[in-house]
Amino acid sequence: MHAQRTFLWLIAVLLVGCAASVTPKTPAQIVYAAHGDYAAALPIAIQYRRLPTCGPAAPKLCKDQDTLKKVQEADNEAFKALSAAQAAVRLGDGTGGASEATEARRAIDAFKKQTAVLPKATP
Repeated sequence: MHAQRTFLWLIAVLLVGCAASVTPKTPAQIVYAAHGDYAAALPIAIQYRRLPTCGPAAPKLCKDQDTLKKVQEADNEAFKALSAAQAAVRLGDGTGGASEATEARRAIDAFKKQTAVLPKATP
């Protein structure tokens, strides 16, 4: 699953670079724009997960287990919704999949909201 997410992230970076100046209108465009947002939020979540667990001897920059659980749940929901939306828009002529695209956008926005408040570690 990690390899799949890494591959999706790389594809998203390429898609975002190509579509950065386009306002999404069709469900397919919405899905690919949402994919770019997911790809931008995912490294933040991964970086947070790699932090040491908070505790008495932990450094100031640490991960809280409850927060990590919420982020992982939001990530799983976003990934599932994005996968369903991608399948829906790929199976048709690009105009179908509106409800799946909307759900992917909602789930990815929720994931982005979770990652936006996480402390940022410097490599």
